[in-house]
Amino acid sequence: MRKRKKILFITAWYPSAEWPVSGIFVKEHAKSVALFNDVAVIHGMRTPHLAGKNKTNHWMDHGIRLIQFRYYLPYMPGRNNISPNYFMGVLSSFIRLLREGFSPDIIHAHVFTAALPAVIIGRLTSRPVVVTEHWSIFARHRLRPIDHIQARLALNKADIVLTVSKDLADALRSYGISTDIEIVPNTFDTSIFYPPRELVTHKKKRILLVALLTPIKGIDYLFKALVRLKQERDDFILDIVGDGPSSSEYKSLSEKLGLTKMITFHGLKTKKEIASFMRNASFFVLPSLWENMPCVLVEAMACGLPLVTTRVGGIPEIVDEKMGILVTPGDTDELYKALRYMLDNYNRYPRSEIAKYAHKNFSLQSVGSKLDSIYSKVINGRT
Repeated sequence: MRKRKKILFITAWYPSAEWPVSGIFVKEHAKSVALFNDVAVIHGMRTPHLAGKNKTNHWMDHGIRLIQFRYYLPYMPGRNNISPNYFMGVLSSFIRLLREGFSPDIIHAHVFTAALPAVIIGRLTSRPVVVTEHWSIFARHRLRPIDHIQARLALNKADIVLTVSKDLADALRSYGISTDIEIVPNTFDTSIFYPPRELVTHKKKRILLVALLTPIKGIDYLFKALVRLKQERDDFILDIVGDGPSSSEYKSLSEKLGLTKMITFHGLKTKKEIASFMRNASFFVLPSLWENMPCVLVEAMACGLPLVTTRVGGIPEIVDEKMGILVTPGDTDELYKALRYMLDNYNRYPRSEIAKYAHKNFSLQSVGSKLDSIYSKVINGRT
């Protein structure tokens, strides 16, 4: 019987009570690793208020040991998020895990801001360090000089760096990251995201968008494309699932453009509720101006949905013409034509094949197995 390794995630992003969707892709990775190994997670949450500092929560979540602590760092424009308070919070959480009997074989950091304390602890305790970088700021070439220094210091000291797309890996190379890089995609839970047993027919075709409501998601371009479609036809509606800082702005814009009868804002939903929306949709749209490798596309494919999305980041690496249509980000005309075509042809896409592709390449089992192999390779490389 194979021995389960102990894997410690140190992450800058992770869901919390206040931000239930923040870093949810890291949690999905943790769940995939937990299929093969024992997992603990340390997550530091910045607070600008002295009253909230030093508060720590410790509990089990999906069989994963989770420590979330708050550290004080007042907001200052241009200031790096790393502080001595953060380092001390990570270190004290690490010591607590050791005292409780959780002695990690691998430290797996997520995002370069969490990688720096991870590599320091790794060096001090002779433990190998794996770093997964998720942040699209590299591919968009918007890294500040201070962050560039920190990223190179942390990532080049890791045993191996992982990214969820080749596009992001290439961007890291352009910033001088010389450590070996492997691609490990985002993942999804097959017990939640799967195709419907029977296709549901509706009086009006249902377009689905699931996203954080911010300008980078390109929602204003989607609305402009819908205005053009509305002039030709009224056989569709758009369901929007999600919330965000621009939520009220998009609701006002839908009213201004006369789209309120064909757009419904549903707000935040659980993963199970999102999966239900997907199984009842005709097709999925994500008009982002920039992405890395969005989980929501993988989840939509797992439900068999054809896609209309943009040719950005790692999306073209996982979406081809058999699964949907790729358009230029910010191009309303291309988006309009793609939506018009999909409204008439979505049933021609092989839904079962789309779902099989997602389940084969992005399931918790598939990604967890790949990560377990990487951990073993890193450990064996140290012996």
